[in-house]
Amino acid sequence: MSTHQTRTVRGRFFSHGTFALLAVMTLGGAFAFTRLLTGLEAVTNLTDAYPWGLWIAIDVACGVALAAGGFTTAALIEIFGNHKYRPLLRPAVLTAWLGYIFVGVGLMFDLGRYWNIWRPMFNWQGNSVLFEVGMCVMTYLFVLTVEMSVSFLDGLRTRVEEESRGAIILRRLERPLTLLRRIVRTVMPLFVVAGVVLSFMHQSSLGALMVIAPTKMCSLWYTPVLPLLFLLSAIMVGFPMVVMESLIASRSLGREPEMDLLSPLAKIIPWFIAAYGIVKILDLVVRGSAVQFIDTPGHMVAFLVEMILCLVVPFVLLLFKPVRESAGWLLFSSLLVIGGVVLNRVNVFLVAYEPPFPGRGYFPSVGEIAVTLGLVATIMFLYRVFIFLFPIMPKHETSGPKPLRSPATYTPLQPKTAWTFRGVAIGLLLLFSVLYAFIHQEAVSGDIRATNWVESVRPVEEEATGLNPAEHAGRPEGYKRVYILSSRLLDDLDNFYEPTRFNHTTHDEWTGGDCAPCHHRFSMGGDDRIGIDLHEFHDEMEIHLGGPCASCHDMDSITIQRCDSCHWLANEEDDPSRLGLKGSYHRQCIGCHEDIPESDAPVDCIGCHHPLTPDHGDLVAVDKGAGVEDVVRECIRCHETSAADILESAHWNWSGHSPEVGGYEDSASLGINTLVNNYMFGTGPNAEYCAACHIGIGPLEGRIENRDPETVDCLICHDTTGTYIKKIGDGGRPVDGVDLAAVAHSVGRPSRDKCGSCHFYSDGSANIKHGDLEPVLADPPDDLDVHMGRYNLLCQDCHTTRQHKIAGMSMSAPVVEGRVLCSRCHSDTPHGIGGEYSRHLDDHLRSISCQVCHIPRIARESPTRTFIDWRQAESYGPVPLTDRGLPDWPEQAGVETWVRDLVPEYRWYDGTRKVKVLGETIDPRKTVYLNQPEGDKRNPGALISAFKTHRAMQPYDTENKTLVIPKLWGGFWQHFNLEVAIREGMEESGMEYSGSYGFAATVQYTGIHHEIVPAKDALGCQDCHIATAVDCRRCHSSIRGHELNGLGHAVYPEVKNRIDFEALGYEDDPARIGGRFFIQPGRGTPPS
Repeated sequence: MSTHQTRTVRGRFFSHGTFALLAVMTLGGAFAFTRLLTGLEAVTNLTDAYPWGLWIAIDVACGVALAAGGFTTAALIEIFGNHKYRPLLRPAVLTAWLGYIFVGVGLMFDLGRYWNIWRPMFNWQGNSVLFEVGMCVMTYLFVLTVEMSVSFLDGLRTRVEEESRGAIILRRLERPLTLLRRIVRTVMPLFVVAGVVLSFMHQSSLGALMVIAPTKMCSLWYTPVLPLLFLLSAIMVGFPMVVMESLIASRSLGREPEMDLLSPLAKIIPWFIAAYGIVKILDLVVRGSAVQFIDTPGHMVAFLVEMILCLVVPFVLLLFKPVRESAGWLLFSSLLVIGGVVLNRVNVFLVAYEPPFPGRGYFPSVGEIAVTLGLVATIMFLYRVFIFLFPIMPKHETSGPKPLRSPATYTPLQPKTAWTFRGVAIGLLLLFSVLYAFIHQEAVSGDIRATNWVESVRPVEEEATGLNPAEHAGRPEGYKRVYILSSRLLDDLDNFYEPTRFNHTTHDEWTGGDCAPCHHRFSMGGDDRIGIDLHEFHDEMEIHLGGPCASCHDMDSITIQRCDSCHWLANEEDDPSRLGLKGSYHRQCIGCHEDIPESDAPVDCIGCHHPLTPDHGDLVAVDKGAGVEDVVRECIRCHETSAADILESAHWNWSGHSPEVGGYEDSASLGINTLVNNYMFGTGPNAEYCAACHIGIGPLEGRIENRDPETVDCLICHDTTGTYIKKIGDGGRPVDGVDLAAVAHSVGRPSRDKCGSCHFYSDGSANIKHGDLEPVLADPPDDLDVHMGRYNLLCQDCHTTRQHKIAGMSMSAPVVEGRVLCSRCHSDTPHGIGGEYSRHLDDHLRSISCQVCHIPRIARESPTRTFIDWRQAESYGPVPLTDRGLPDWPEQAGVETWVRDLVPEYRWYDGTRKVKVLGETIDPRKTVYLNQPEGDKRNPGALISAFKTHRAMQPYDTENKTLVIPKLWGGFWQHFNLEVAIREGMEESGMEYSGSYGFAATVQYTGIHHEIVPAKDALGCQDCHIATAVDCRRCHSSIRGHELNGLGHAVYPEVKNRIDFEALGYEDDPARIGGRFFIQPGRGTPPS
């Protein structure tokens, strides 16, 4: 590498321009500081629809492109041997070095979590274009730093020789600095080549970032060859940037422009413009009709300005020698080329980008503009700082003072030493290439393995089932309530999610029967996959589209096109702007869900898609003889936070916040272990029996409080083999003989059977407690539960889960981690498609819960217990035990009452209740309500709700007037001595006991939520109301021939006086005398 003379710039540093730069820097810095402290929202106009804005388009994309002068000039001089241009090299490299530094700074401002900007260096993703850009930019910045180090080292040596400030310290480092410079100059050729290679990689990859968005970009700029165009445009702008930098620096420093170098350099520029222009035009020609020139006039104008003013004009100008030899015209031509590249990047990243359902357009905020201007001003200011401190600029002879020294000379390294350093540098470059190739291959292999996992656990295809068309008045034949969004196109891809269930009727109700929000275009024929927009189609007929389609159309005569009749692949030739099937689903769903936030419709991925569980055979390293703790440790190794989430959940603690319990709204200590019930009394002395249903391992006593992650039992919920069963009384450990390795390798999403292994058998026996949770629900017939039978819903489809906190509320467990609401799927007007009677049905929802009509009976396959008399249990004596450890009382003992086809009881319920806690005094002369629902007719928040009631005659302390907790497991169920069992239980519970006990009548309520029947089996009007009150003519005197479409009759005539209206506060049937419907404004007066 030959030398050339450079020197630091002498003269006055500060000028009017310098102070102007400082002012802009201060303004931009204030906004930048605000952004870092308060986040993106306070400073930017970025949204979810426009996540990339001005900072990406200008600070990053343009910054990288305009820094191309560094690698193009280095290649021209060091690779192609044009050493006469060497005086231009250091300024070009300095500009590139500063440019790349501020690309990183600009990216940090754009990142939401900017403190994680270092992570790509250690978390590699070989399939990611953005990762490749990031790694190449970081590596090239290091290369530029090495190239700049020669100037820095020369500057330090100059300070020593000129006895400048710090020379005393630097003189001690002179020999190491000299050696370092010789090493740098020795390996410099390799770094120059590496810089060119890296630049080619990431300049093109910036274009590849937008290749994945064909349906979101205007076709004028979207093209599969976008990476090539980005690379060619970066090469094209390299020399114009060198020319502009040199001319502006010369003018600023009062020097003569270096036209002897710039004019020949400018002669090369038209060749690069021509190469870029030819590829650009060929691309437009090849894509032909796919390019929409006149569809969007604004885009067409921006495209023509970019092509003509910034490409054709400078190309023509630079062909003329007088232009190339004129400093002014050369600067003007270079600025046109630079402006063209800037405009191209802005067009690609901002103008051409058209996201679906953006809500509002994007224009950069004042803060974004200020930060960008601040970064540009900082680059210019630092450029001036470095040329004043280090020998960057070519030596320029003036009439001023001569330089104090001649250029320094250095003795080159010995050939053997030089090649040693070059070999090490070559080795590092090859190591990086090999390592990146290995990481990329690993990423590809990972995708292949993931695909194999998916194939191994792909769920069984499900067919959507439609209800009787007669139940959907005004809907086309074949109308279905639920669809499974699963298609050949989507399933052929690497799909990691279960098919999505689409609740058709819910969306029908939300739109008021308007089909247009989803079926938004009308096809004019079988081959027409574009069609016409329905709103435009109706506007031509001067019809405002809105409301139910059935109000004008005979829906049986209309063919509603499926989504995939138009939407299939993305970027198809007949209409490149048409979204593919997956894109159309997401645009329609998310766009509408965001517009109606009151619907509680999901907008996140997991709200609609549940990930498939991969085969864990290669993931869980446990041997056949492993213990439960070994399996748990393996689970935690990957699922680091899951165990911690479990330890915070109600399923682990059995206690927590209880906002629905009167008097304990602000308490977090209320739980199963502090409440009294009339099934097994309490958990205290019976903890080891209860441990069989706790999601932990080891003795229950102390387990909850110890909060050891390795005692969390993952398998009790995630076993899919059906062999993992806990042994009662063995500290929550599995029964003998379970192959834990096989269970761990086959884990999956919790099934109804796994949830039911605890909840079906709550308090010891099948369906003993809930009544509506019987074992048949693991695989129920369609008519027993329409959700779990016909539509195969899992428990977590309703009981949604976040961080192992499961939504739902039990009357016997006070903790609430989320509510399950019918309206989440069925809306607040679920009868909206029920025809002309739907309004009357929906009116009931102001006073009646859904379960009242849709769960007419429970315990349909397995009986449920409704009463136990502990007086009889005490006197009857020992009996055999069931396989679950409970006494098997014979019917003649009179201890228990079990009922099948139980009709629920109905009470007002506003969502709150009162409870009895351990040690609370009672009045044994009255019935003791252990968890009494709150609410009455006057409470507008209360609804008539369905309950199962369990009554008991249970023991209490006659002196202290408190309910007692007998020890059952290991106590009464063994020796059948109630007095001893009470004494043992109270002692283990740490409660005061007088030694005297009696019996009090208690009632415990259980909410009814399962065993939803199909609509045709729901209650009819006369199941609750007297026949004479259910007559349309009572209000509509002129109506004739209406029989309520079958709704008026009694579906269950064998059940008499289903609802006790007097107990609910009515003097008579509210259909006769008027109920809450008529109390509220706007409903008229009661019928006479």
